[in-house]
Amino acid sequence: MSVQDCKMTGMPWISPYLCVLDVDKSVEFYQKAFGFTVVEGVVKNEEGISMHCELKYQGSVVMVGLQGASDKIVRAPASSSVPSPISLYVYCENVDEFCSLAEKNGAEIDLKPEDTFWGDRICRLKDLDGYSWSFATHVGQKED
Repeated sequence: MSVQDCKMTGMPWISPYLCVLDVDKSVEFYQKAFGFTVVEGVVKNEEGISMHCELKYQGSVVMVGLQGASDKIVRAPASSSVPSPISLYVYCENVDEFCSLAEKNGAEIDLKPEDTFWGDRICRLKDLDGYSWSFATHVGQKED
């Protein structure tokens, strides 16, 4: 078996899987606020409840699943009263425009766009489920 045979074709090596309160609302949010696209549609259970979806962004995949579906104790930060234990760091073409569009579509701004010492201009946003996202555009390090 080759190294490539150990994962699904088209899938990246690392894909976050986020537990969400409502798969349909989260998918709509990620499409409108972050520009993600649906890979193959939402998977529903026998009762018609949306359970899972894979979303793509610049060749990366983020998966979302209904909280409590496979592990009854796992909760999204928004329903667990615990801040997001992780932050996702994502590059985008223009962080200022990205942040503005995300806010207009329901993202909560935790940090407005600002330049960092490592050369990225970043903003930090919170999604509907309480996950923390940092979006960045590399602008180069400033000279002293």
